[in-house]
Amino acid sequence: MSTGTPTATPLSLQAKAQLFQQLLPGWVAAGGDPQRIVPLAEQLDGFLTAGDLPQAEATLDAILAILTEPTRTPTETPTATLSPTAPPTPTPPIPAAVSLGTIPTTAQIVYHFDGFIYVMDLDGSNATQITFQNPRNWEHAAVSYDHRRIVANEHGSEDSCLWLF
Repeated sequence: MSTGTPTATPLSLQAKAQLFQQLLPGWVAAGGDPQRIVPLAEQLDGFLTAGDLPQAEATLDAILAILTEPTRTPTETPTATLSPTAPPTPTPPIPAAVSLGTIPTTAQIVYHFDGFIYVMDLDGSNATQITFQNPRNWEHAAVSYDHRRIVANEHGSEDSCLWLF
């Protein structure tokens, strides 16, 4: 009869599960992509349901390794790594807070001028500036039917970014 081993695994597993619950919200808020861990979480659930605690713990270790990877800041450039088994996973951009104007309920046209986004009524009146910070090279913009959101794409020298305001 072994001493301590059967009870050590569930306690270790429980502690790791609590750590997972603590780390997940901050990891997502820092730009972590939940789709990276969904397959592992599904495997974890299957192992726990089957009572396979060693496999569950190994899977939880893999999830924790992802959640504790260093996250990049908005100014850092991700470095590419090559793997013979899988292509590199792109790092999603971190959402940026910007100051915005309010879209008038009568606005029906959205346009960009001198790097900023504006809206106006159908007859060209009531022009209202919506974006104020960091002029950008906007290519297209549209206002939602309920006047609550604007979507625009910024055309860069090498890529294009989609913004939702």
